[in-house]
Amino acid sequence: MSRIKRTLKAIEWEAVFWIGGLVFVGVGDPDSPSHFTLFPPTLLFGIRSPGYNLGHSIAMLFRGRVLDSLQAHPLGILAVVILVIRIIQLSRQTVFNLKELKRS
Repeated sequence: MSRIKRTLKAIEWEAVFWIGGLVFVGVGDPDSPSHFTLFPPTLLFGIRSPGYNLGHSIAMLFRGRVLDSLQAHPLGILAVVILVIRIIQLSRQTVFNLKELKRS
């Protein structure tokens, strides 16, 4: 197997996707009245999901608007903390994998 393939295999891609997702949500306009959703009951019947406004909460948090973030969704800060912890875990695993790859 080529070195590039082994390197790509050593990367924990879940971390890349979580970082991308956080950046995508974080750069969104928190004051936009529109909401992007894939929640079927919302699409079909207009019923709000339990995560309604979570993206706005995260975007407000990224801008330092902590109180607004809590008002938009009380679990926004917790969601970011959990995702950051997961990203750190996966990043450490990637570093370990790359060190092991270098040794072999």
